Amino acid sequence: MNEVLSLIFNVLQANIVVGFAMYSILIFIILRQKKEAQWFIEFDIYANELIIQIGIVLALIWCFGQFNMALTKRVNLFEYMSSPYFLPQYFQLSLWFGLTQLLRIPNFRGSLIFRTLFVLPFIFNLERLVILITSFHRDYLNGNGQLSVSNYFHDFPWHLTIIHLFTTMFAFVLLVFLYKILKTALFKLISSID
Repeated sequence: MNEVLSLIFNVLQANIVVGFAMYSILIFIILRQKKEAQWFIEFDIYANELIIQIGIVLALIWCFGQFNMALTKRVNLFEYMSSPYFLPQYFQLSLWFGLTQLLRIPNFRGSLIFRTLFVLPFIFNLERLVILITSFHRDYLNGNGQLSVSNYFHDFPWHLTIIHLFTTMFAFVLLVFLYKILKTALFKLISSID
């Protein structure tokens, strides 16, 4: 059960949330300059609704997974949740949940500065930041102890990273279109029943 929850959590976190972050950075900044794009404003409302709901789902899956893991490993849940290894996970989840729920406030949702700063914790979470920092310090120190950043940027597969981010953004946009179609169809079905 934990493997399935972990898979769902990772797909939501790595694909949907990062896709929303890329959507916000690229599409929101570019198309926000055009005031006549009414379709974009409507699409953005659906994208915000979807990411708010995904934030709630992420928190519920994470909490259920923690309780399930504590029950299957027969550990004291209070001791596990107060351990130092638990706190970074709790902080990251609290940050994501809080940021996704801040999108309920129209001032935050419409602010370009907040939207740009909002998505950075989704792209650079604590785990990725630690990996990035340790890779700079561990792998790129030469014999005299100086940092050789040029080798890192030269050998890094930037084209694959850019393709991945655009593919993730495209998947998020398709998911928002699907969400919009399903929500509209559900409202039509409910209104036809009444």
